Amino acid sequence: MSYRFANLAGTAGNRPRLIVTGAALLIVGAAGYATRSDNPLLDSRSRLPAAEAARPSAMIPSADLSRISWADSNPDFPPDSLVEGQAAFDENMRRLEAAMRRLEATPGYTATFHRRERVAGRLLDHETISVAVRHAPYSVYMKWLDEGAREVLFVEGENGGRMVVRLAGWKGRMLPAIRIAPDSSKAMEFSRHPASEFGLLEICRHLISDRRGDAGSGADVRWRMAAKQRYEGRECTYFRLEYGSPHDSEAARLYRKSVQIIDDETSLPIWVANYGWPAEGETFAGPEALDAATLLEHYVYADLDLAPRFSPDEFDRANPAYGFQR
Repeated sequence: MSYRFANLAGTAGNRPRLIVTGAALLIVGAAGYATRSDNPLLDSRSRLPAAEAARPSAMIPSADLSRISWADSNPDFPPDSLVEGQAAFDENMRRLEAAMRRLEATPGYTATFHRRERVAGRLLDHETISVAVRHAPYSVYMKWLDEGAREVLFVEGENGGRMVVRLAGWKGRMLPAIRIAPDSSKAMEFSRHPASEFGLLEICRHLISDRRGDAGSGADVRWRMAAKQRYEGRECTYFRLEYGSPHDSEAARLYRKSVQIIDDETSLPIWVANYGWPAEGETFAGPEALDAATLLEHYVYADLDLAPRFSPDEFDRANPAYGFQR
C-alpha cells in the first residue's frame, strides 16, 4: 500500500497544548466531504485501511493486533518480540517525535476517525467521524457518519472563535446552523475535548509532554513494547505503559495506563486508548474487566491521507457540499 505525502517544507503555527484528542470533538460535528468515498480527488491507495474502534474480546494471534479492542488491550506476545523498560520508553519517544515533525511539516490530512469517550462518568457510544484537518491556520471540518449526520466546522480566527454546528436529525433539517464556543459547557456535554483541540498533532504533543514529565519525576512506569506486529494489514509496533500509583507524575494523576499502536512507516499513533484509576476498594475479575470499567478515551485513525488536495472552500461554511446553509 502506498502513501502520498505533502511537501515537507513549512511548519504549522503553534497552538495551545491540547489534551489527547485524539480525539476529541464536540456535541455535534465531524468531518466530511474531503474524505467521502465518492470524492474523485482522493486516491484510496494513499489511505490506511478502514478500522473499527472496538471489536469483541478474543484471543489475539501472534504478530497480529487486528482484533485488539479498548476492552481487551493486553495481548500476549512471543518473548522474542518484547522489549521492556527504558529501551521501550526511548523507542516510544523516538517514534512520537518523528510523527510530530512529520505532521508539523504537513499542511493537513483527512481520515475516518473512531472514538469512544467517558464524559462525566458515563461511557458514551462509539462514534465514526469523517475529518479534514488543516494545520495552519488551524481548521477542522467534521461530519458524523453514524445516525444523525451532524456537522461541525472550526476555523481559527473566524466566527468569533466559535464553531459552526449543524445539528443532527430533524433539528438539522429544520433549524439553521448555530455558532457555539468549542469549550462551552453545552459543547462539552458529549466530548472530553473541544474541537479547537483536535487531531493527531495534538495527540503527539500531549503524549510527548507526558513522557517528558514522567522522566523528570522519576515515576514508577512499567513499559512494554512489541515490534513486528500488524494492525489492519499495516506493520506496526505496540506500546503499553502502566503507572504504579496516581502520585507518580502529573500524567499519572489522570491515567493509569496508556496503549498505543504506532504505524511503522509513518510513526503515527493510529490507535490510542487511555485508562483511568478505579475507585478505592473496587475489585475486578481481571485486567479486561478493569479496562472496561476505567476506559477514558479511545481513538482510531483510519483511511489516513497525509497529502489531501483541499478545495478552496474546504473550510468555508458556504461550501455547497456542507449542510450549514440549510
